[in-house]
Amino acid sequence: MARESFDVDRVADTLPVVPGRALDLMNKSMKPVTNFWTTYRQLWEGVLDGTAKREAYQPMAKWVGNNPPFPSRVFREWVTWLYKENRLIKGTLRLRERPVDLGAIEQNLLVVTADSDHITRRPETMPILDRVGSEDVTHLDRPGGHIGLMAGSSAREEIWPDIADWLRERSDR
Repeated sequence: MARESFDVDRVADTLPVVPGRALDLMNKSMKPVTNFWTTYRQLWEGVLDGTAKREAYQPMAKWVGNNPPFPSRVFREWVTWLYKENRLIKGTLRLRERPVDLGAIEQNLLVVTADSDHITRRPETMPILDRVGSEDVTHLDRPGGHIGLMAGSSAREEIWPDIADWLRERSDR
């Protein structure tokens, strides 16, 4: 499902609350072959050949499937404003009638991106690096997808040590 063609109004007008399971299915529908076939095929092949990483698969599957329900109005605003219109990056997002000014962010900022992320895509993420007011902006780019980056089988060795180092270096500021 292309995000540009997703009819958020139809969903929000039909459901007073969007169930967490529906959110999971919508996200998975953005990459249906990978999410509905490849993942389970690879898991099954791993079981058959003894290479399955159950300790990595189970927490990720639980996390992915544990979306909280969203009130429809919030869902509509979230999808429309942040995904379809990209208001945060364009500088047009308003919350409680006040403009959200990324330039007012002066705190240290760590931006972590994944090269295969289909939900928070790099072209939509990278502009934040130039829009915040912080003098300390760090970008970590790694291989992987939206969830695998932080919760995948290699996340503990690949990305979390770098995040811990970044935090440690700034813990006394």
